[in-house]
Amino acid sequence: MTSLLINFHSFATLVEIVRASSGLLLSLGMLSAIAIYGWFNLLIPFHHNNPAKPTFANESSKALPPQRPKFLKKVPVVAKPQPSSTTKPDVLFKAKVNSGIGLVLRAEPAAGGKMSGGADYNVTVEVLKESPDRAWVFIRQPITKEEGWVRAGNLTRI
Repeated sequence: MTSLLINFHSFATLVEIVRASSGLLLSLGMLSAIAIYGWFNLLIPFHHNNPAKPTFANESSKALPPQRPKFLKKVPVVAKPQPSSTTKPDVLFKAKVNSGIGLVLRAEPAAGGKMSGGADYNVTVEVLKESPDRAWVFIRQPITKEEGWVRAGNLTRI
């Protein structure tokens, strides 16, 4: 039992030593941090002189105002050539497909009409005729020559 008390007494003494030295170490660490901060942020900047800005041959001390050209050359205005009308007589107008998933061409102007082809997004098509209520238009793709009815709202006139 006495050996247990001696070991406990030694452990208690060790705890006291660590407790006393940890306060001392904390104090020394804080003082060191303050000293380092003061050295790098307060003392060194006062003793450090920055070099003067170098002046190069192409620089001047005063900025010159921009100068106007001595003469202005008149450029003749040329009229832009008008694009020749390449539309065929049976074409009412040209349009682009604005439906992001493309269009299905139908054999008749109805949603249940038989599929007769398709048109991709942003493709230019030729509008050949319109339904009486103008809800549907009959189109042709110039490249594939596919023809069919599509909803008029899925096209943007160009």
